[in-house]
Amino acid sequence: MRRFTVILSIFLILLMASSVYASDIFETGVWRETGVLNNGIRYGVRSMTEAEKAVFQLSEATENAVKVSEGSDLFDIQSGVWKKVGKLSNGMRYGVRDMTEAEKAALQLWENAKDGIITPFSYSWSGNVNVPIANSAGTNGRQLGSNFIIAPDRYAFVFVGSLPSIMPTVNIGARFTNGMGDDWIPNVGANEVVMIDPGNYNNYEMAIRVSTYENASASARFSITTGN
Repeated sequence: MRRFTVILSIFLILLMASSVYASDIFETGVWRETGVLNNGIRYGVRSMTEAEKAVFQLSEATENAVKVSEGSDLFDIQSGVWKKVGKLSNGMRYGVRDMTEAEKAALQLWENAKDGIITPFSYSWSGNVNVPIANSAGTNGRQLGSNFIIAPDRYAFVFVGSLPSIMPTVNIGARFTNGMGDDWIPNVGANEVVMIDPGNYNNYEMAIRVSTYENASASARFSITTGN
């Protein structure tokens, strides 16, 4: 766990030192596709860096390592997950457990990655979602995470994990919750990340949805982060 903490510290330093950005974030040459949605939101689509894939896999491995049924105590020592559980003087609860092999592999991949992470995170969410087939307007998508607000000069990043062969692409929708309109970026592939710039509406609450134009739908894993 100490090693993991040190790696996290180095990770945060690397994030702040990232030199990917230029005067216009979407003119750096790293984007497969860029554009502007009809509601004014700018976007870019690119492949995940190797380091981002590693962090994504680490998040998934960690979630799989601690699965708690609804209503159960996360830190139940009888679950067999934890070597030690307790409560700090400031009220924080904690649990200590062995790292799983999947977590070790993801950490090793992260350590070996040469290309770094694009952004530090201020809002984050990650989870598996059953992706619905899109209607003609693309407005029936499943929401990823909760509503959030992007701070000035920050962006939203939507990471798409592995996709099954029956659903090789998904649509990523971005909308303001005040009714300014829905729009979406179609046909985003596996292991790609969508970066969203809210433009002049950075203090407006927004939501991200997912759907697919494929003939069959399936469950897939996604992550959302915001940062500069």
